[in-house]
Parts: sequence; structure tokens; C-alpha cells
Amino acid sequence: MKTLIALLSLLSFSDLAAESIALDKLGALNLDFQPIKEVSGFDLKPVPAQVSYLPGAAYQITAPFRPQQIDVLVSAGSAVAQGQRLLRLSGSEVHHFQSQYQSQKALFDVASERYQNNLKLMKNNQISAGQWQQIVTEYQQQNMALAHFRHFNEWVETTNRDDQIYLKAPQAGIYLPPDAFGQSENLYLGEVLAAEGIRLQLRLSALTALQVTSISTDLCVLAVDRVAQNSDGYFVELWTEALKPECQLLPGQQLKVMPHYQNQAYQAPKDSVFDYQGQMHILVKQNNQINARPVTVIHGDQKYYYFKSAEDLSGLLVLSDSVAAVKGMLLGMGGE
Repeated sequence: MKTLIALLSLLSFSDLAAESIALDKLGALNLDFQPIKEVSGFDLKPVPAQVSYLPGAAYQITAPFRPQQIDVLVSAGSAVAQGQRLLRLSGSEVHHFQSQYQSQKALFDVASERYQNNLKLMKNNQISAGQWQQIVTEYQQQNMALAHFRHFNEWVETTNRDDQIYLKAPQAGIYLPPDAFGQSENLYLGEVLAAEGIRLQLRLSALTALQVTSISTDLCVLAVDRVAQNSDGYFVELWTEALKPECQLLPGQQLKVMPHYQNQAYQAPKDSVFDYQGQMHILVKQNNQINARPVTVIHGDQKYYYFKSAEDLSGLLVLSDSVAAVKGMLLGMGGE
């Protein structure tokens, strides 16, 4: 008999979403109903974000040698124009580089001329395949060796001194020098971030990320531009549009931002929503009955919960007072 009673009790609890109770059964309970509000969007809780940049937006600058002296000519984080001087490199290694570049360029010019002169002979079968292969191999090797210097030299401005050059910005953007210049042979000299690539980067719950349309800071509002189509199981990565000048944010800066969730949802006082075995519910008034309805909570602030429902709740009233007492009566824990 005890087992049967326990089973019936469990069945009663599992049927909560389908339970209802007549208003005249609630006796002297203080009942307060408020309309369920339908909203098109709302602000989520502030979350951490960082001023970062999209992959591929940074032009990394490296030198094929290590100069004795490096003078940074612009402040870290400064906006620079393409071709603007960024660095002054000085020392004997600068002269050595320029000599190497001119020597390699001469070798390439010879190999290129030989290649062009023999191209017609090859087409007319006037040289052997072995000879042509040797010419092509030499041309390609000299071209690759020159490219090692040429890409760097495109942004070099020479001076009247053979041991000093200026290095210019390869693109317009924000210049970020390294924290310290390393000791490697191919020296990293910093990077220039394309202005349109500088964004806010943040992570949001997978439950809400796809419906967040904008991000607010203290000074500006930025539209969400990219949302990762995968997650780590809990969070999804988002990127905003390019930073606006009025945002007054710096690369690398960390801050709190307010995501805006843009999608239809329902709003009700927090006291109206209660938990039952992992499923949130509300109690709605329909005719002379109070019915329990399951909901999926998306967000909560100080006063309200925002939630979804499989049923249309538009125009219904939700119980916001004596909720625990009515819940107990629905479960057969009190009342008549």
C-alpha cells in the first residue's frame, strides 16, 4: 500500500504542467495578477569583452636582419597612414642588408635575362630539356632568394647614410610595436592593424548568442557582425562591427559590455516563475481557473524573467503573489 501511495504521489508531481485549480478553491489567499508582457528584445547582463582584431587584419612586420639600433617613431596604438615612417633602423647590419639586396638583385637580373633569352629556344626545341631545366631552376632559386629581401625592401626609405633606413607602414591602421624586440635573426618589428579589423570580441551563452544583435559600451553601440557557428559546449564567440571613434577604446583594452537580445519573448515578475524538477513554470489565469504552464527562461534582471513558451501566452494574466501557496495546493499539499 505504501508503495502504491508513493507511486501515485510521483504521478501527481509529474503532471504539474497539466494541473489547474479553480479560483473559488483558493479561499482567502491574497491573489495578485499581472499581464504577461510580450517584448521584442531586452538587454542581457554585462559580460567581459576585449578590444581585439579579426584574424588576418594585422600586417606583421619582420626584418631579415637585426640592426644595432631601433628607434620607434610613433606611439604604440597610434593611427598611421600607409607609407608613414614607423621605425628608424641604424647600424652596420643595415649597410650589410643593402649590399646583400643589391647583390641578390643583380644575380636575379642575370638569371631572369638568361631565362627570357632561352625561352624562345626552348619553344623551338633548340636546347635540351636538361639545359632548360637548369635555367628554370636557377631562375626560380634566385627569384625566391630575392623575395626574402624584396618584400621588406618595398617599405624601406633610404637616407644619405648607408647605415640607416626608415621603415614605413605597409598599410593604414593602428601600429602596435612589440613589448620587446627579440633576438631572432628575422626580427619581429610589430604589426599594423587595419582599422576596419579592430572589433570587440566576447563570448556568450550558446542559448542566447545567436539572437544578440548589438553590444553597448558606456559610449557607443556596436552591431554584432560575426557569430561563430560552433561552440565549446557552453559559449559562442562573437565579433562586433569595426570600432567607432566615439567608442574611445584602445587595442587590448578589456571592459564590460551589455549585449542586446533581439527576439520575441515574454516578460513576467520574478516572483511569478518557479522551478519544478529542472523545469520553470508560471501560473496563469484562464477563465475561473489557474493553470500551470512550463516556460524556458532566457534571462532575468532585478525585477523580471524573460522566457519562451510553447503556448501562446499573449493577453494572459500571471499570478505574482501567493505563488508558492497555489503551487502547493496544485500538488495536493493543502487546500480543501
